Amino acid sequence: MHHIPTAKIEAAILAVIQRVSWYVRHNEKEFAERVREASDQNQEKTVKECKQKINKAQKRHKELDGLVKKLYEGNATGKIPDKHFTRLLNEYDEEQTGLETSIAEWQRQIENWNADRLKTDQFIQLVKRYTDFSEYTVPCRCCRRKWRCFCMDYRQHRAACRLVHECCNYDNGNCIALDYGEPCVCVQSISYSLLCRWFIAAVLPLDWKLEAALLHRAELKRCTECGGQFLPKSNRGKYCPDCAGRMKRARAAQRKRKQRGKCHALENTEPP
Repeated sequence: MHHIPTAKIEAAILAVIQRVSWYVRHNEKEFAERVREASDQNQEKTVKECKQKINKAQKRHKELDGLVKKLYEGNATGKIPDKHFTRLLNEYDEEQTGLETSIAEWQRQIENWNADRLKTDQFIQLVKRYTDFSEYTVPCRCCRRKWRCFCMDYRQHRAACRLVHECCNYDNGNCIALDYGEPCVCVQSISYSLLCRWFIAAVLPLDWKLEAALLHRAELKRCTECGGQFLPKSNRGKYCPDCAGRMKRARAAQRKRKQRGKCHALENTEPP
């Protein structure tokens, strides 16, 4: 029996949601225009027809009110027999009931169209609220981890996709560890979150910058030399690992120059 792992489905859905969220956050105006254009093209004609039908139905409803009033007056004066009065009254009443039902339905369609236009702005606000990766302290709902956020932006996702090729379980886009008789896509390669525990434990440490940005966001400091972020080993850490080695060599060279300068000064000094 063919089956699809739950992790695979969740990863695919999550990746789609995060790609759409990234597009919305970086192309807000274009997204809103495209949604509204599609909505207008499909519904503008329908809404216009609904408004015309509503106006026509309301006009007819008022005409029926006048006819019913005249019908009562005619029956009261004896011009219209009771038999014809009852039949016409029932016909007018059924027509008015049908018109009221149709008007309510057309009005509901117009309200739904207006609500769809408002939902675009609400969706953009939700994307900004729950997928703004600059606010790392806000609980991330998209990955359902209320205690810690492992979501990546586009650059981090691309770096993780390159890094996942170093995993021993990665095989042409599939994961050997999830292969139970049928090939299974590598969930980490299609996700904007950290889903694979093996990737976190064994592969992610190969890129210390990406690891620090995803796992130690609260402890990150900015390097005073290059301006990049890094995870300090102590409270006195000022440089990232790359700059630390370079600065260490620079300070050693400067110290040696001072020592050589002192030695040359002693050599040039004449004995008393």
